[in-house]
Amino acid sequence: MHRKRAFVVLSVVGLLAFAAGLAWAQEEGETPQVNAVDLPLFTFMFMNGFSNFMQFFALTLASVAMLALTIEHMINIRRDKLIPPELVGEIEALLEDEEYGEALDLCEAERCYLTNVMAAAIPRIGGGFEAVNEAAQGALDQEGAKLLQKVSWLSFCSAIAPLLGLLGTIIGMISAFGEIARLTTSPKPAQLANGISTALYTTAFGLVVAIPATLSFFFFRYRVFKLSLEVSNLVGDLLERFRPQAE
Repeated sequence: MHRKRAFVVLSVVGLLAFAAGLAWAQEEGETPQVNAVDLPLFTFMFMNGFSNFMQFFALTLASVAMLALTIEHMINIRRDKLIPPELVGEIEALLEDEEYGEALDLCEAERCYLTNVMAAAIPRIGGGFEAVNEAAQGALDQEGAKLLQKVSWLSFCSAIAPLLGLLGTIIGMISAFGEIARLTTSPKPAQLANGISTALYTTAFGLVVAIPATLSFFFFRYRVFKLSLEVSNLVGDLLERFRPQAE
């Protein structure tokens, strides 16, 4: 729910920025060509034309999304959130006392990775160990897939940022070659610096977003695999009591 609200806010900000940029471009009439060599990065971004602004805005949006996802994963994808130690002891005690209804109510009231798996397994206790184990394995796969799907948005940010940078690179080079074609004399380096600077800035900005997003993706994917294995072993220990004893 919080993520949906965040994306709604970002979308509204994007629309407002789009409208402001369009109004600015219309008021100015003709976009001034600014030499990026003499300006700081963000001054250049907002003074060098509407298309450049939108490229950098998209990259900025990707960087904000990457940062927000990283913070959210740092808070929620950790052991205390997915496998609360106090719940493990309570569930184990209830199963030991054969209070399966109370155990199921506890799992449904305290939603997390562990309780979601146990909530799927406990109703199958009457069907024997195989039924319980099958339900638990299905829930483990489903919960692990949900976490990996959350983490995959970081992979999306790491993939889209270099593409946006490449788009800016192409537009910058088109601008530089267009300047060459427009001039009737040999162009001076200063006349080409604007387009080339655009290409270099957007490429660098795309990599600045993509590199930490890639590192975050692999870090959290490893954490998901590690926690999934821990939950699987813990659930196996909790359900072992339902395995038929060999005669």
